[in-house]
Parts: sequence; structure tokens; C-alpha cells
Amino acid sequence: MQLNFSKCQARSEVTQLNEDLGFYGQMHIDKDDHPGYLSNMLILSDLPPSYHPGVFMFYELGVFIRMTPFLSVNFSGLRYHGGTAPTAPEGERPLTWAYRLVHIAYPAKPVADMSACQAIATLPGGSTLHITPKMMEHLTPSPQYNYTGTPANHIIDGVGMMTRDAHVEHVYRMMLRVRGSLMRFMKSN
Repeated sequence: MQLNFSKCQARSEVTQLNEDLGFYGQMHIDKDDHPGYLSNMLILSDLPPSYHPGVFMFYELGVFIRMTPFLSVNFSGLRYHGGTAPTAPEGERPLTWAYRLVHIAYPAKPVADMSACQAIATLPGGSTLHITPKMMEHLTPSPQYNYTGTPANHIIDGVGMMTRDAHVEHVYRMMLRVRGSLMRFMKSN
């Protein structure tokens, strides 16, 4: 999920939305979205009634949606989309508190297909509890994930078993061992 904050602009000084949202403020495709799921956009703005809330655009379809408060839109992020900034009425300076807030729930491919290590809770001491793909695959048998499991990969799955610092140190030490073994092998041949 993400929250997009867009400050209101004066009608005479409208610039591209990417000033606030970077890449996501211009026409784009969300390349990491899962093709089998939809994104959901919920507008949570509290703009003065005389302000234009901006529009959300589906470029390929030629559809423009006025971003009114509490509007919810489901769409595929794999199609070109973007938006415009909210604007104050002609001749008015925008109020300092006039922002548009948009909540986006999107189907990230690694999360949807269970190939991501997911943080699910904060633990005492500031560490994080993770669930790795190996810990989830028994819940959903499929050709990709079956009941027997796949071999553990410490570089990917280790972050779910130890702190980040301990994980980095362990992987570093294992790489040094591999390097040492490789050097001995090359000297003997």
C-alpha cells in the first residue's frame, strides 16, 4: 500500500504532478503489479469545496475521473495511468493545508505470488518478524508451491530467522569461506 500526498497548486502555476509524486505523478505503468489482480485507489482528501480535486487518467482508454473525496476506483496498474494536481480557484493562492491524500492498495507481484519475504510484525528491541516463502508454501499447493517445499536458501530466507545484522554477517562469512575454497581449488589445479 502507499499514500500519495499532493499539494494544491494555484490555477495559474499548475505544474506536473511529478513534483510531489516523482515517477508516479506522470503517465506510467506499475511494472511490478500482478496481472491477475487490480489496484484500488481511495481518495481521502479534505479540500475546500471551491477547489478542483484534480483528475485520474487512464490514457489508453481515454477515461478521466474527477478525484472527489471518498471515491474508490479499481484498475489495472499495468495500463498507462496518471493524474493532475488539485488546484485552487482562479486568482486564489492555495491554502497551506490544502492537500489531496490518495490511498493506493496495489497487488505487488512478489507478494501476490508468495515469492517475497514479508515483514508481518515488529518485535521487542526493534527487530522484525518475517515470513519467508518457505514458511507459506504449505498453505497453497500449486505447481509452483507444493507440500514438499523447496530447499532453503539462507541468503533469501535467513532474514526471517535472525536480525538483519546477524544475517549480513553470516552471509559475509559464508562468502569468505566459498572464496577461500575456490582459491585453494584453483591453486591445486
